[in-house]
Amino acid sequence: MYSVSQPVALFHWRHYDSPAMQPVRDRYQAMAAAGNVVIIGPQDCVRATRAVVVGALLARHCLDQYPKWECEQVVVDKAGLDTMTEQECLAIDEHLHQAFKVQADWPNGYPPEHRGVGEPEAEA
Repeated sequence: MYSVSQPVALFHWRHYDSPAMQPVRDRYQAMAAAGNVVIIGPQDCVRATRAVVVGALLARHCLDQYPKWECEQVVVDKAGLDTMTEQECLAIDEHLHQAFKVQADWPNGYPPEHRGVGEPEAEA
């Protein structure tokens, strides 16, 4: 869990490998009820210095709508990254950019290097 001194917003990015309309977990709802987080949806506008993406695997699915984000930095947490394929990492990076309108900062080694079309792979 992250220690924060700023307000925290939680965006429920739907998990398409779970049953449809699965609600936000009880743990997060309890945190919201206690005033520790604000749960936001696609209709909301959020201004933040930094957004932290925990469970980036959820972002492998593009959404129809995102909150309107105004943020300077998006940081991807390393949790679960070791189970992702290169294709998933690249798709997730693209979806995060679409959602946040800024390039995400990933832990070292993720996502695999971006290469332009027709650009050769880097030699080892």
